Amino acid sequence: MDLGISIYSVLMIVFGLLGVFKGYKVFRLYLTISAFILGFYIGFKLFTGLDAQLHIILSVVLGIVLGLISYGVYKLGIFLIFFGITAEVSKGLIIYLGLDLGTYKDLVIIVFSLIVGLLLLIFKVEKMILVFATASVGAAYTIFGVLSLKNAALSMADANVFEDLSKIFWAEPLFLIGFIALTAIGIFFQFKTDLK
Repeated sequence: MDLGISIYSVLMIVFGLLGVFKGYKVFRLYLTISAFILGFYIGFKLFTGLDAQLHIILSVVLGIVLGLISYGVYKLGIFLIFFGITAEVSKGLIIYLGLDLGTYKDLVIIVFSLIVGLLLLIFKVEKMILVFATASVGAAYTIFGVLSLKNAALSMADANVFEDLSKIFWAEPLFLIGFIALTAIGIFFQFKTDLK
């Protein structure tokens, strides 16, 4: 197994378990990293067609800018995490349900994610959602990290954590049960220890 994949997998597991059990407490770190990933993804889509190195550099810069903004502006960061989670779950559902939205797929995901993100802010369900979000995202990262250790083909070079997990869950329901159990344990643990 490649050393890089091993290090990446262990980092995914550690970062995942941190999210599962202490996500609410370390939310600002999670928020900054999630906003960076969202910014990088938007930049990657936005700057397609440019020179490969410039494409990556501009995507990283946009990720850093969104990460810094999210860290400094908490409500914007909360919105971005709601937006990002909704977008990932929407992509997973579209794949799982086999919906063919054609060229409108990205637009539907963005509009739906904007609406859900705003509604969650309006109804002030932040703490509950943050515990659920950090526990479930942490569980997803943990399972993806474990599977990456077992199967070197699961590398970040061509991976979308939730898309790959939805395929894995469909093919192997035991991983879905593990994901649900780890998420539930994390939610229970965080409510018991962090939200008193």
